[in-house]
Amino acid sequence: MIEDLKATHFAAALQKAPPLPFQATVTRFAWEIHRASITSTVGAARWGGRWHMEGVRALYASLERETGLAELTHKFAPDEPLKPASMVSLIVSLDGVADFAGTPLQNALGVGLRDLIASEADGGYRIPQHLGALAYGHGLDGILVPSAARDGGHNLVIFVANAQRTPFVVVRNFHHRSH
Repeated sequence: MIEDLKATHFAAALQKAPPLPFQATVTRFAWEIHRASITSTVGAARWGGRWHMEGVRALYASLERETGLAELTHKFAPDEPLKPASMVSLIVSLDGVADFAGTPLQNALGVGLRDLIASEADGGYRIPQHLGALAYGHGLDGILVPSAARDGGHNLVIFVANAQRTPFVVVRNFHHRSH
């Protein structure tokens, strides 16, 4: 079982699909109430997330804007009004990122897409959190991961404490109010 995967096995899997530098402009959405802290990792460290445990300073962003919006709104019913939200674009530059969204690393680890995007109610955070903990412990700056909210979407999880330099720069801050 994946929970039995040890750091040495994880390191061997990384040999088959090594971490690479990552540079891109990514998107992050947040509800208006969190606009001033849209790039903060305090909440993530307090609560944990799909790909990291409590206590880890992680920042989630999406490679596609549509994915970011889906991540923000996926728990709402289609006809349910949305709260006001903000969006930022971040220019990201990281030295070592593992690609959990890619098939080579999934194969090397013996996991599939379903294992990584299962709902929280179905125990869906167990495997991603374990893999995220291994990546964090291995000193990686971040991980590319499949979106659980949008088919074919991709997210980036930045492990801020591991990054050797400032991992991102905010380039645009958009504010949208729903009517």
